Amino acid sequence: MSPLPNLSNGATAARWLLALTLASAACRSSGDEAPMATGIDETFLDRGADPCTDFYQFACGTWIAEHPVPAGFVESRFFESDFRNDIFYQKVVSDPSPSADPDLAKAQQFRNSCMGVRTGGSVDAAPLAAQLRAVATIATPTDLAGTLADLHAAGVSALFSAGVDVDPGHPASRMMMLFDAGWSLPTKEQYSDTPDGLESAYEAHMRALVNLTIPLVSSATGAFLQTFDAPSVFQFEKAVAQATLDRSALSDPVATYNPVDLATLTSMVPAFEWSIYFAAAGVGSVSSVNIGEPAFFAS
Repeated sequence: MSPLPNLSNGATAARWLLALTLASAACRSSGDEAPMATGIDETFLDRGADPCTDFYQFACGTWIAEHPVPAGFVESRFFESDFRNDIFYQKVVSDPSPSADPDLAKAQQFRNSCMGVRTGGSVDAAPLAAQLRAVATIATPTDLAGTLADLHAAGVSALFSAGVDVDPGHPASRMMMLFDAGWSLPTKEQYSDTPDGLESAYEAHMRALVNLTIPLVSSATGAFLQTFDAPSVFQFEKAVAQATLDRSALSDPVATYNPVDLATLTSMVPAFEWSIYFAAAGVGSVSSVNIGEPAFFAS
């Protein structure tokens, strides 16, 4: 069965999923402080332990005693150092004075553009509105292929992922790789065994995203958003998740290496216009493609 034989039913849900993907970007920051430390902290030594008998207790005993770990969790000084590094990096990139170093200046600009989202109404929503308008006006498979290529080029994960990487079978060459693009819930199993209340809570979350987005777009795109059908989107995501590989299979280099030529890919997924997608993506002539998850693309 082809994934998008027409632009009704499941395809409409797919179009909604593209819109929701665009509406749900977010950034986070932490104001927590932690002292910077380097080298070996001798205060973590347990000098009451005999290093010849239990060197681990001697080296780490005090730190372990001061950092009780709840059952089912893992803690280590590596995690602690990561946290301190995060704070250090945040201080560097949040410096109000632009850095003379061009790379650091780019990092500061990137951080400021993310944090600027918190200013709400003063943010220029035109780029998002343009992407949502393109999604809202999808009417044909050609429209879908071209819009997906544009979204992927902009870094938006939608429906599937595509990228060029080293050919595992021929390391001297590179090839296009196709995989699924994931889903909204943490695991695929949660779609088939949904905890009580999760589906309705997630649908309410999707509706909230839509309502927050409507004031940012044109009246025509807003009218499209107002027809939002949360249950259909959830069921579409559920079908996508069930067609993807389990995590263990995704780590199998043999199971995920399925090179085919463009003609074979087209016969496997005839409803999607691959030639239009690759042309719009600007990758030029594509002779071979690795389909990481054949069952996903075929179903």
